[in-house]
Amino acid sequence: MPYLAISHTGAEIIFRNKPKLKDNEFLSYSGEAIKLPDGSIKKLTGKELKFGDEPLELTSDESTANKPRPQQGERDSLPG
Repeated sequence: MPYLAISHTGAEIIFRNKPKLKDNEFLSYSGEAIKLPDGSIKKLTGKELKFGDEPLELTSDESTANKPRPQQGERDSLPG
């Protein structure tokens, strides 16, 4: 599962594997990490993180990836 963390510069990062804090920086043994737009972690999880917080595992309950897609011809029903 992917993990979310805040870097020492305040950047929001998603890691393929759980990163470790080393030398004031989060590192992942796989080396795979992507910088996210500001506010992404809050939108994905409803939680605010700061540097030094334990990386947060993104579970399928929090992810929108496993939500059903509308059938062809159907519109997304968005509130408001």
